[in-house]
Amino acid sequence: MTASAAPALAIAAQARAADGSSPLSAAHETVLTTVSVRGLEVQADIGVNMEEIGRRQPLIIAATLTIRPVRADRLDATIDYREVVGHAEALAAERTELIEQFARRLAEACLRHPAVLEADIQIQKPAALPQGMAGTRVVLKRRTGSLTAPV
Repeated sequence: MTASAAPALAIAAQARAADGSSPLSAAHETVLTTVSVRGLEVQADIGVNMEEIGRRQPLIIAATLTIRPVRADRLDATIDYREVVGHAEALAAERTELIEQFARRLAEACLRHPAVLEADIQIQKPAALPQGMAGTRVVLKRRTGSLTAPV
């Protein structure tokens, strides 16, 4: 460690409370925290056209989750990206006709996590059109009355 790095590390250590939060956070309020997964490709049995049924095709998923402000430096204070991927892969294993329903089900699965307040799911279906890109976006919000204390 260089001599110039030591004071910076000491300041950082002093600024962190025992729970991993910063005492400076009392001076401001976290308004919005998001977690995102982008460019996730899954192979899904999806579609309503005869040539789509029984044939897996790619879906490209983007999920942006608004979560409670993270006050601690612990994974259980947020949603793990791998959990979002797991939900998408599980849905891809099921037969679904519409990408709108796929997106809604993924949003609902994400909202089951207590930290998630809103799920904004975008899905592109590259094989749906000979030219261009078909897609959908679903945004679901947790009802205000179902909020619990921040993690």
